[in-house]
Amino acid sequence: MFPVILTIAAITVGRWFLVADSVTDRMINHAWAWNLCGLALYVAAAAAGAAQLGQRLFLCCGLMTTAVVLVLAQLAAGADPEVMLRRQKIYAAVAAVSSILTLIFSPFARNVLHVGLDEIVWTLSELPMVASGYLVAHASLRELRTAARMTKEKLTYSALLFLAVYWAAAAVVTVVRALFGVPPSHPGNVLANSSFFCVLIIATLTAIPLFTAVLTRAGLDKTGRRCRRLRPLWCDLTAAVPEVVLSRSDDGDGGAASRLYRMTVEIQDALLHLKPYMPSPAPGREAADAGHGVGDYARQIAHAIRSRAAGLRPVTPTAPFATVATGGHDRANGLRQLLELAREWPKHAPM
Repeated sequence: MFPVILTIAAITVGRWFLVADSVTDRMINHAWAWNLCGLALYVAAAAAGAAQLGQRLFLCCGLMTTAVVLVLAQLAAGADPEVMLRRQKIYAAVAAVSSILTLIFSPFARNVLHVGLDEIVWTLSELPMVASGYLVAHASLRELRTAARMTKEKLTYSALLFLAVYWAAAAVVTVVRALFGVPPSHPGNVLANSSFFCVLIIATLTAIPLFTAVLTRAGLDKTGRRCRRLRPLWCDLTAAVPEVVLSRSDDGDGGAASRLYRMTVEIQDALLHLKPYMPSPAPGREAADAGHGVGDYARQIAHAIRSRAAGLRPVTPTAPFATVATGGHDRANGLRQLLELAREWPKHAPM
């Protein structure tokens, strides 16, 4: 159990700090936190020689996890988030009361009921898991049929469908076994191992947004890499034309996407300011120069920076490459051209 606890702990702590923007993300974090708490209490109590108490504590934390999972399943099925937030409080209250009663009365309830109270609670807690599995499976099928287009989306929803079918079926099997006298706390090797495997799959799925968030924070995502590629060009152009730099107090730091947008706007504005300083091609050389592409344009920009810094007067803006980096009205094409210019820029940048 120790590697599982470490894995869940790392995912839970990471998600708590980096993936907590939406209601669904926060609920997933709460579910993992309760799950981690149950595992840790179980291991600690078992190590102290109180395995039965550890199992009971694990069950109580499991009830709190189930309350969150039931809400997540209904959100996946399309329920109103505001309604589910109110309903989640009710589910949590029922789970908390059930946990307290289980802890208080389980030690001596067997003499009265002739069966462990914790086993009864455990069996009843499987019913919400059946409902949750059904809701998630239905939502996954719907997304696979209508919304999922990319391979990543199809794999994700297929994995969710598999997990939902599994935990609904496992919950039904647990209830049936309990009715025939097999307590839920003794699931058997097959059910225990398969549950362990499914926990690892769930951990992997919920770790994907965490991995993405880490890459974004480190600037290793696609947008961050584009910002780094543009930075040398951006630094030189904004140093030459500082008036194009937008105020950073407008919207604060909106992340890599916001930085990339600002950089492209500021680069394009700087190029417009530098355009009058770009050298005019010699007569008869326009067609020949037009074939030189981004390299010639980078040299013209470097010349314009030096001319402007030296206080020279602008020249007539007839350079054929002065519009290469603007991209017209096509923002994606404009960004692609700026990236090409940034790749060529270090060869021609003024010292």
